[in-house]
Amino acid sequence: MADRDDALRQAARLARRCPLLEGVSEERIVEGLRRREALGSTGFGNGVAIPHCRLAEASDFVVGAISIPDGVEFGALDGEKVRLIAFIVGPESETADHLRALSALSLLIGGEDRVRKIAASDTTESLYETLLEENRRDPDLRGHADRRLFQVFVQDESLVAGLVSAFESLEGASVAVFDAAGAGTYLARMPMFTGLFSDDQRQHCRVVVSVVGRDMTNEAVRRIEAVTGHLDERTDLLVAVQDLFYSAGSLRIP
Repeated sequence: MADRDDALRQAARLARRCPLLEGVSEERIVEGLRRREALGSTGFGNGVAIPHCRLAEASDFVVGAISIPDGVEFGALDGEKVRLIAFIVGPESETADHLRALSALSLLIGGEDRVRKIAASDTTESLYETLLEENRRDPDLRGHADRRLFQVFVQDESLVAGLVSAFESLEGASVAVFDAAGAGTYLARMPMFTGLFSDDQRQHCRVVVSVVGRDMTNEAVRRIEAVTGHLDERTDLLVAVQDLFYSAGSLRIP
């Protein structure tokens, strides 16, 4: 495969073999793919390109893949050669479905190691099986429902550091802090509520989020109250705790 244009032509030739594109010429597909590439390379990195286009003549979505073990120059965003081309040709009117197809395809391909494995496929059958093997694997949910999600909405900035420390001191807990704002900040922008909220009432808010082992729930609440005092007496702080159906992974302070 000589270059990107050659790669697009091969993708068009393969797509053209699908009955769903009966009556659509190879040149028409190449034209559509080139037009999209002119907007910016669909080689998004890690050796992958997903050229795609929408055609009025297409009756449904046609998806295919081409492996290029030695790679081809494609003008990819990371400057690396493309070793796997996955293409989409879809109906012109189905914008939402086209976006879904692009997202699903990019997730199906996965990361660099997976691309390398797929690109090494030397037959159509092995390429197909390698593309789908991870998608067929059902995740094992056992042992992943023993945690709870804490969300602490805090309007008093002086409490945030203490709350983060309280969660970090719990074994196995993961913690993150998000910026937010009290409802008054948004209501004050609505004409109906003009004048009801002063600048002082448009309070900034932080949300401290932590995933905690189920058996540590009571201890987590105790440590929160060691920072905040009795929760039922606060009007600037809200704690919400939810059971998690699934929780995997963790966050660590570098």
